Amino acid sequence: GKVFEGMAVEKSRKSIEKLTGLQPEYAVVVDEDGERVMNPQDVKIGSVILVRAGEKVAIDGEVVFGSATLNVQSLTGESLPLEVEGGKAVLSGSIVLDGVLKIRTTTEFKDSTVSKIMNLIEKASDKKAKAETLISRITKWYTLGVIVSAILVFGVVWAIMGNIETAIYRGLIFLVVSCPCAFAISVPLAYFSGLGNASRLGILVKGSAVFDSCAKLDVLVFDKTGTLTTGVFEIEKVNVQAKSLTEEDLIYVASLGEQNSLHPIARSIVEHNNRELVAVENVKEIAGEGVYFVYQNKNYFVGRKSDGLDGTTVEVLCEGEKLGEISLCDGVKHSSKHVCAELRELGIKTVMLSGDNDKSVKRVADEIGIDEFHSKLLPQDKYAWIETKKAKGYRVGYVGDGINDSPSLVLADVGFSMGINGSPASVEASDIVLSDDNPSKVATAIKVSKYTQKIVWQNICFAAGTKLLFLTLGSFGVTGMLSAVFADVGVTVLAILNSLRALKYSPNGKNHEKHCECDGCCVRHN
Repeated sequence: GKVFEGMAVEKSRKSIEKLTGLQPEYAVVVDEDGERVMNPQDVKIGSVILVRAGEKVAIDGEVVFGSATLNVQSLTGESLPLEVEGGKAVLSGSIVLDGVLKIRTTTEFKDSTVSKIMNLIEKASDKKAKAETLISRITKWYTLGVIVSAILVFGVVWAIMGNIETAIYRGLIFLVVSCPCAFAISVPLAYFSGLGNASRLGILVKGSAVFDSCAKLDVLVFDKTGTLTTGVFEIEKVNVQAKSLTEEDLIYVASLGEQNSLHPIARSIVEHNNRELVAVENVKEIAGEGVYFVYQNKNYFVGRKSDGLDGTTVEVLCEGEKLGEISLCDGVKHSSKHVCAELRELGIKTVMLSGDNDKSVKRVADEIGIDEFHSKLLPQDKYAWIETKKAKGYRVGYVGDGINDSPSLVLADVGFSMGINGSPASVEASDIVLSDDNPSKVATAIKVSKYTQKIVWQNICFAAGTKLLFLTLGSFGVTGMLSAVFADVGVTVLAILNSLRALKYSPNGKNHEKHCECDGCCVRHN
């Protein structure tokens, strides 16, 4: 039984990357001798490091040269890229999307943001109690208890009847009946079946003890960007101001300028264009400002407005005259609404903790119907919130995808991470990995956990009840060794058959395909 259970756990862990993948591998230090590639741990405070497009900032610092757009989504939870220039602070773990930066380091590597998150993860690991399965807690005392009880039966029968052969026989009947095969095989097999069923549904669970914790959750905490939302900007509204243009024309003109940009907002606009793009002239992209280009002998500009609103607005100009605006926002996953409703039916409170701005967080919270939400939170703030809830006796689950979520994933009673777009750190820190990034799988995992635990309890109660009956009858000499063998082997076989039901359990019913509104993201549809 334990071998089967181990196989299921190993299958779940097979494709999970190690936490050390989070650490930056190198830093390019610039000094009077030129550029040198160094280990980030050897870089001293005050050194100047060079970071190019596509590279990760290794150490916290301040920009001394250049301007660029940074992806800080997995670090802070902010969905909009961050524009930085001279004098602006930059956090380690940020990814440069465009431009080149020279950064003067303001901390050593051990004190940088990434290292602080790593330290939080270690602290959370120390605080999180090692989960045990229900049967593990029972079997600690079971074997000792039945051996002592068998000796007592032997002693009492010998003392009353004075026949040592009868006393030994009834003591042996007691041992045969109480043999823990029904528990030791059927219970791990129930967990194995549940783990296998979860894997079939795209839910990778790192151990049977996780199922017990998952079935008892009171509060489910979600990160926002990349977890409840897609993390990809979608066009929300197109406002055309030039009478000669249509919405499709405006998107096409904007795409002409953005077609070679790596900026996520630019990529989103280009993906919404349906026409074939042609090359434009005199393209000049200025980080934090926009793109200037010449098309059909006219000067165009495409750039983001600094309006401070939820999402972002891109304006398109021709010869200084505004042609229109394109509004984009981080799209909400189709299954996010359903998971909140399902969790509410299960009696679990839903909370959203995000590093994003107030308006963006409120928009998503209102759209999906979440019970409680908090914005502008740093990793340590999320960690402290979960710590407070756990101190009050709540069993807390956390769902996230970024580096900044890793400490919370470790500290929570059950951590859920996204398997496709989740960072290696969050995947390693979690207890359950959702292979297709579908948040509704959280509710599915809880349903499978509850059903599996229900079968475990059925096996325990059935086996214990039957054994108790035959133990009593055997002690008084009503039943013999043949009945004792049935109470052992027969009960074990029946419990095993019951355990296998967990393999066939369908948490959403047989008609899931007809009613599922996951827009094809569900494993059943794939």
